Amino acid sequence: MESIIQQCRDKYFKLAPSKIHGIGIIAIRSISKDTFLFEDPIKAQFIPYETLYSGVQKGVIKSLNKHFAHNKEGIELPTNINYIQFVNFINHSKQHNTRCISDLHSNKYYTNRRIQNGEELCINYLEDDYCPSCIDFKVK
Repeated sequence: MESIIQQCRDKYFKLAPSKIHGIGIIAIRSISKDTFLFEDPIKAQFIPYETLYSGVQKGVIKSLNKHFAHNKEGIELPTNINYIQFVNFINHSKQHNTRCISDLHSNKYYTNRRIQNGEELCINYLEDDYCPSCIDFKVK
């Protein structure tokens, strides 16, 4: 039970409508600079559309495209598509307030300045501090 209580203490944000685009990650309280926000395990695989089209209904593929990184050739899917990955909801801003630190096993997201209650968490897709494998998919 203490683990669940600690998770509640460490809760900083919610998913909500974004002023930038679609759904975003919105702070539910003030967050100090250099605060750990969440971890995104690197457990995804790029699946070509030609492979998906041979066994998955088009409506499902359309839905997956709304939630996961993709380009013209295919889509990058996590090993469990029913697991909500917060990184899928982090929007772009040149005045970003979040940074990503990557290693071989995961991407860890931290604040790079103080964030106010109600402010959207954003990352700059064009800078090196963002997950490099997602840049081609999310920047048009």
